[in-house]
Amino acid sequence: MKQVNVTLLPPEERVDTVFASFDQLRIGESMELLSDHEPRGLMNLFKRERPLSYEWNFLDQGPDQWLALIKKTEELDLNETDDGDCCGCCGKN
Repeated sequence: MKQVNVTLLPPEERVDTVFASFDQLRIGESMELLSDHEPRGLMNLFKRERPLSYEWNFLDQGPDQWLALIKKTEELDLNETDDGDCCGCCGKN
């Protein structure tokens, strides 16, 4: 199982690395996310960027270490958006 330890990454690389690792998973596969703080912001990004495509369960909830198990449950078409905020200028919609 893949583990992403964000404590070893520069802050500006963390989100992209986690999403890239998640996107490489097949449906039913999981990855572990290790952090030194509650990954609340990342959880919110998953809700917005990968809705209904994952299960998130904490294996350890601090205070010094946070360990989450993130399982891919569905494949999303990342070129689609249904959030109503698309202006259409990028050509994706």
